[in-house]
Amino acid sequence: MNTHSINCDQCEMLSINGIPCHETGCRNQGARFDADTGEWIEQTECRICGYACDVGAECCTDESEPYKDAQMHLLFSDARGIYIPRDFARDMDRAALRNVTDEELAILDDPDHESYWDVWSEVLDRARIVDMSGKEWFLYQDGDCWLIEVGAEHRDSIDRNADLSNCDQEWVIAA
Repeated sequence: MNTHSINCDQCEMLSINGIPCHETGCRNQGARFDADTGEWIEQTECRICGYACDVGAECCTDESEPYKDAQMHLLFSDARGIYIPRDFARDMDRAALRNVTDEELAILDDPDHESYWDVWSEVLDRARIVDMSGKEWFLYQDGDCWLIEVGAEHRDSIDRNADLSNCDQEWVIAA
């Protein structure tokens, strides 16, 4: 029987009934461990099949997928909970950020700050991220925190009581 030692460089992992578990809020929570490289690989949900796949890897190529060309990317899973704003402040390339001040990032770096949630709400409303290809993205949070390409258009006819757990159901690229 082959066994591998699994360690996390972000938290003190433990094993519950033989299943390795991260601490709540760990950046590697929800990631898979690659035994060959010893690295944690961030996972995202495939927009087509719903299964977990590596971030940046193509899982499915079903041409019948109606939102196949929607330009959106999972930035932070809701598994990070109240630490999404903190992780945003720590992980985002400041050179790529627009409309976010250093003071706001400093507040977001401290989840105990009295203005933490107010500042996060403001950042969600106006932040823009410019990637290396020059595309501009905005933030959208529905539990998970998404990057959506500027130019995406919100559908006004959405049933607000519908299950919107798949963000693709709510956003489409403007024609």
